[in-house]
Amino acid sequence: MRTKSEANALRSASNRGELTSRSVSVESLGAGANTALRDAALLCTTLTGVRDGAAPLVEAIRAYEAEMLRYSTEAVLVSRKRMNAGDLIHKPVLGRLQLAAMRSGMRVVNTVPALKRRITEKILRVRAAN
Repeated sequence: MRTKSEANALRSASNRGELTSRSVSVESLGAGANTALRDAALLCTTLTGVRDGAAPLVEAIRAYEAEMLRYSTEAVLVSRKRMNAGDLIHKPVLGRLQLAAMRSGMRVVNTVPALKRRITEKILRVRAAN
């Protein structure tokens, strides 16, 4: 879940014209990177707890691994629903046409400030709900 300051930073970058179509697509599909950052934050919290005497190291690492497996499995299942081998993008000719259309659409979004702002706001609402 995005913090308020992260959402404000993204909105601010968009208003300054620094948010590109590439960063919008990464923002909406960056589950792998988000999971890695979540792993790192959880590990840091876990190890800090060990340092402060909240739990023994082995017990804390077991709890960390269990939690990591829970949310990473969930991310994989969501990702599988989004992509499969039967998708149009994997077809030789139609996939290239779909990719060209998607890139053209992202270029339009990147060039029209009002449209970019609207899409960014929608992404932020979706991310805040998660």
